[in-house]
Amino acid sequence: MRMARQGRTKAGGWRPTPKQAAVLSALAECPPETPIVEVCKAAGVRRATLYEWLNPDHKLYDPDFVKAWDDLPLQLVRRSISRVADAMIRKALDGDVAAGKLVLEMGKVYRPRGLEIGGKVTLEQLVAGEDPEDSEEP
Repeated sequence: MRMARQGRTKAGGWRPTPKQAAVLSALAECPPETPIVEVCKAAGVRRATLYEWLNPDHKLYDPDFVKAWDDLPLQLVRRSISRVADAMIRKALDGDVAAGKLVLEMGKVYRPRGLEIGGKVTLEQLVAGEDPEDSEEP
């Protein structure tokens, strides 16, 4: 299937041009703190070209590319969330209280003191080994 100039296919869907695909790929592979100029250099695309695709006032503006550019970081987070959770669980098991608290909050097992608990266990109850069923609700 032959792509049109701005990445449009005959079926009306959007596919990035080869240069846009290179930028998105470089963004996905570079560490988050990588400057835009380095992402562009890795992709072999001028930084000005990237900004033209992102600028609604420019004739090369591509709203589909903007959406792909904006969505990519969230996609990367979603792909790595299980590794992050595993690392936090390992830290919690090694005694890191902040990691433990975060893991419990993520698992919706714990809510910080002062918030409505709604049948949830407080960190203090967990540390003390108390059964939340035995305690009175605030």
